[in-house]
Amino acid sequence: MDNSTKNRAALQQTHATDQRVAELLQQRNRELALISQASQLFTSTLELDQVLEIVLSGTHNLLNITATSFWLRIPETGELVCQHAIGAGADTVIGWRLDEGQGVAGWAAQTGQSLLVPDTTQDPRHFKLVDQQSGIRFRSILSIPLRTRRGIIGVLNLVDTEVGRFTEDELSLVESIASAAAIAIENARLYREAQEEITRRKEIEEILREQNEELDAFSHTVAHNLKNPLSTSIGYTDFLLLELNQLDQADLAQALGIIKSAGQKAVSIIDELLLLATVRKNVTQQQPLDMAKIVNQVQARLKPLLEKNQGRVVLPPIWPVAIGYAPWIEEVWINYLTNGLKYGGDPPVLELGATLEDNQMICFWVHDNGPGLSEADQLNLFIEFNRLKQTKTKKGHGLGLSIVRRIVEKLGGQVGVNSEDGQGSTFFFTLPAASNELADC
Repeated sequence: MDNSTKNRAALQQTHATDQRVAELLQQRNRELALISQASQLFTSTLELDQVLEIVLSGTHNLLNITATSFWLRIPETGELVCQHAIGAGADTVIGWRLDEGQGVAGWAAQTGQSLLVPDTTQDPRHFKLVDQQSGIRFRSILSIPLRTRRGIIGVLNLVDTEVGRFTEDELSLVESIASAAAIAIENARLYREAQEEITRRKEIEEILREQNEELDAFSHTVAHNLKNPLSTSIGYTDFLLLELNQLDQADLAQALGIIKSAGQKAVSIIDELLLLATVRKNVTQQQPLDMAKIVNQVQARLKPLLEKNQGRVVLPPIWPVAIGYAPWIEEVWINYLTNGLKYGGDPPVLELGATLEDNQMICFWVHDNGPGLSEADQLNLFIEFNRLKQTKTKKGHGLGLSIVRRIVEKLGGQVGVNSEDGQGSTFFFTLPAASNELADC
């Protein structure tokens, strides 16, 4: 070989070497650029999904591999959950769970060591179900644990269909990315936890504010409404003590009757307050309701009031079956019918019925023949501890309808009233339907 040929060969070899060095430098620059870009992007967002997308997209595009995924660790169980993935088979693995130590990713999370698997067929730690479910035969795997001050929080997993796809240099590169990613993910999780805690505190503060307002109104109502019957009892007792020798039997009986009535009213108020407290706190087991039986029991309890007001109750021939808690629903009907007998027509006529609605709810209602309610009164009717101005001549204690609202809402329904001046009022409440079966009235 002459000198010119040798020189050309040497030049070609030098050129090839220079070209290889240039390619390596370009690759290294791309890697450094990715690490730099990732670090900058990590600090630009505290949204966990965005952080995961940034890491996976950058790594996936740089290395040009089959698929990349993030598996986050559940501290309580040690399980890994695939939180995010891109590339082939991504839709298959997102949401998957691996038991503690299961698969290559599980091993990396459990030991805290990075793992490069050049050929999955030679490594028993490979979880083959992924290949079966996705229909892709993954041959090379790179699993990098994500480490923070609180320990291993997950794994960055890279897979490819080519044997020996990953190198030690790529392992070092991905470890650098994973270190920055772990910090970013931890910051995002801490931010999310902080936001959730702030939301919880705001919710608690709002609940406490509402409860304090209710407590103030509750205390005022108790004081105001118990004061009246107790004042009546004390007043008539003082009267009897002073005038006992001058009273005949009729006057004495009348005074004692008033004292008894005042005591009964005080007991009634206390019973309703106790029911209100029970509804607020108790969790009930809801069952199909025999509404006919419940309404019959209500009529029996209200028999004295029905006779006193010469009231009449019109019942439907059949009742649809709803889900609820019978003792509470009985109190709902007691309140609705009591209001109808007190404030309805003269004499009061109450028509009861039920309608199956399209949303699988049943609307139960009672229509009276009273004077009706204004729009303003309808808006305020179910407000806690409220009593309509127009009903002050007929003694009420402002708790019944607010108790009805609490009961029905706790059972998953709603309350309301439809009324027009001079047209009577229809009070209603809704409950979830049990079935399309009907119970005989």
